[in-house]
Amino acid sequence: MLKAEAVISGSFFEFVGDDHPLYQLEADARVKGIIGNVVEVEVVFGIRDHTGTWDDLYDGLVDVTVIADLGSPQ
Repeated sequence: MLKAEAVISGSFFEFVGDDHPLYQLEADARVKGIIGNVVEVEVVFGIRDHTGTWDDLYDGLVDVTVIADLGSPQ
């Protein structure tokens, strides 16, 4: 049986341009599918300040670790 899990193992992020106080962070990683020995992972990541909208530019990286059981080699 093919199975896999994705977990966020690290991140770096910053607002671009002006300095903003961080209000909310959203980060999620999930396995979308497994085809052969390839695991497709979707990452959702966002940060915003206290203004109530997701309108500020930001930059960052998300490290994802995948733990998978892809079965025996054939």
